[in-house]
Amino acid sequence: MVNSTAPTSKMPFLFYLLIIVPWLTKYLEEGRFAPNPRELIAEIGLSVLIGAGVYISLYYRQQCLRQQDEIERLAHIDPMTTLGHPRALEEALVKEIARARRMDRPLSCIFADLDDFKTINDRFGHATGNAVLQTIGKTIQGIIRQGMDLAFRYGGDEFVVILPEADKAQAYLIAQRLHQAISKLRPPAIPLKTVQASLAVAQLRPEQKATDLLGLVDKATRQAKTRTKNFIIDAEEIEKDLAT
Repeated sequence: MVNSTAPTSKMPFLFYLLIIVPWLTKYLEEGRFAPNPRELIAEIGLSVLIGAGVYISLYYRQQCLRQQDEIERLAHIDPMTTLGHPRALEEALVKEIARARRMDRPLSCIFADLDDFKTINDRFGHATGNAVLQTIGKTIQGIIRQGMDLAFRYGGDEFVVILPEADKAQAYLIAQRLHQAISKLRPPAIPLKTVQASLAVAQLRPEQKATDLLGLVDKATRQAKTRTKNFIIDAEEIEKDLAT
């Protein structure tokens, strides 16, 4: 991502510096400034024009870079939930897996799938369903470790949390807190209806790629939901059950 965070407060200093530089250059070359007022005014005017031109050019370049950063940032954010966009998920997971292996540190993943979300949409309308998704996004952001974990909307009512520096036991604790927080939600637009979710937890294995890890937690959640709902499972346990 382009870095456009140079403080605008330094721009006036640059403007004044550009005005002074031509004078200093001439003094060093000739040992004097303008010998008469007319020449002095001409030099001041030229310096101001040069300084203003460079200042304006740099200012607008900085604004363009900021706009570019904002566009890039929004392209990675799901507008409904303000979590990461699905397109950004695999890219982020690839980077975190590479970092975990480079530093020989654990990495885990939580997959969350809302239970009976279609029923909410069908009974109360898509506007209510969207409000529930927004609430879930805020709930996830309030549970994960700030500055460390990465949360994404994976699909319509599916969410993924990447947990750097977390083994399966630590990930399970975070999943428990998330599960409890979701279970306590009471959206006012849904009378007598609580929101429930099924969650799968997995820790990265040495041979796994990003797509393998995502596929594991996704498949494990879908398989487990054919038996029950509103659970937290170990994705590897489901994988072992399917293999036997």
